[in-house]
Amino acid sequence: MSNTPQANKSNKSIIVSLIIFTVVILITWTLAYSNSILNAKNAKVQDKILTIENEIEEIKKDKMIQIYSLVEERKELLELKEKYNKIPAYVKELRSIWDDYGLSFKDFSYREGSITTKATAQFWNDESNIAGTAAWKIKTMLSEYRKNDEKIFDIEFVESFTWNTEIKFTMNLNLK
Repeated sequence: MSNTPQANKSNKSIIVSLIIFTVVILITWTLAYSNSILNAKNAKVQDKILTIENEIEEIKKDKMIQIYSLVEERKELLELKEKYNKIPAYVKELRSIWDDYGLSFKDFSYREGSITTKATAQFWNDESNIAGTAAWKIKTMLSEYRKNDEKIFDIEFVESFTWNTEIKFTMNLNLK
């Protein structure tokens, strides 16, 4: 070969091309090797995931786990039902209203946290004593009961009543 400037350029181009080709081959080989390592690690992780999923499925077959899952899913509903099923406490609360305010109750009905009952307030024999009147008993009970945060019911507004020798009205109570 001749040492002409064009030949030197051609030689340099071939050398640069060979260097670039070698670098590309090295990068390709490095990437292929890294990819095979990552694929092997990925396969191991996939195997672990499959093993864990199988273990979870085995655990889910346990009756106690199934019961726990159902309870957790329906926890809010179960707590509400538990609250609604404290009927002796509700009757005790009505009894305290009876004792504290001289009201009597008849025709008790209960459904999902709501009680409806017919309340009666009797007049006392001494009509001159305002504290003994039926209206006073009802007014006092409604105002004091609603103000007391420790009471378990909210009393709805009394929409109607009858007044003769006694005052009768329907009382609707809702759990707080």
